[in-house]
Amino acid sequence: MEGRSVEISCGSDCGPEGRAVLRRASDGQEAELQSSPGCSTSLTYTLLSVHLTHSGLYTCEASNQQGSEADSVWVQVHAPPRNTTVTALPSWQVQEGQNVTVSWQTVSFPPASAVLRKESGGGELHSQDGTFRLLHLTPADDGLYQLNVSNPLGYHTELLTLSVTSGRRTSPPEESRMLPKVLIPALGLGAMVTAAAVVIRYLRKVKGREARELAKDAVCRWRRRATGPPASPTDFTQGLPVAEGLFHRPRTALCDAGGAWKTGMAVGGTQGPCR
Repeated sequence: MEGRSVEISCGSDCGPEGRAVLRRASDGQEAELQSSPGCSTSLTYTLLSVHLTHSGLYTCEASNQQGSEADSVWVQVHAPPRNTTVTALPSWQVQEGQNVTVSWQTVSFPPASAVLRKESGGGELHSQDGTFRLLHLTPADDGLYQLNVSNPLGYHTELLTLSVTSGRRTSPPEESRMLPKVLIPALGLGAMVTAAAVVIRYLRKVKGREARELAKDAVCRWRRRATGPPASPTDFTQGLPVAEGLFHRPRTALCDAGGAWKTGMAVGGTQGPCR
């Protein structure tokens, strides 16, 4: 039993003198524990607190020039389950209809067996080969499970949580359903604002061009050098103001829309085409 003290003795009687060796073989590896230069001797090997790794085949061999002789004893240490590990493939969180393989390992002797049960009710699964197969899971299989690993010397318990998500499609959130309704008016308003800006820009261009044409047709410069005070900014024809300094009284000449000087407005009787 693990934890107890064990003493292994090896003795031989031979002549002429030779050599005695105590070895242990375990898991395919051999280790020399003690040796003596004479074969007529006694070897003692003491384990104060044995554990599972001390299990193995212990061999005492004595040899000299005439030959060798050996004797062996198998030492098996017993222990309850410990250092238990549990894994789930593909995961502890799965979708409805998936399968899960639960694998477990433990350190013990004699070999342990395991029982898996759902805490909230349901059947039991038994395993001695280290695996459980959970097939075609449903949301009813979701919950807390208990894994009990045991042998005649004791047991070890693990608590496991399995999550199974329903495969049914759910309605989208309210916010996502409202998104198209909000997005379409917003896009329409943006298009209207853009179109209005284009129209306003076009009207401004047309208005500016028409104003320049009217100014060209309605006002022309008098070629003769003018004298006298500057014209008032309110002097205009065809509704267009005359800029200061452009025309001077009394030598201000205005032309009509036909391109001729207005009668009586030219100075010194000089008239000509309006340009």
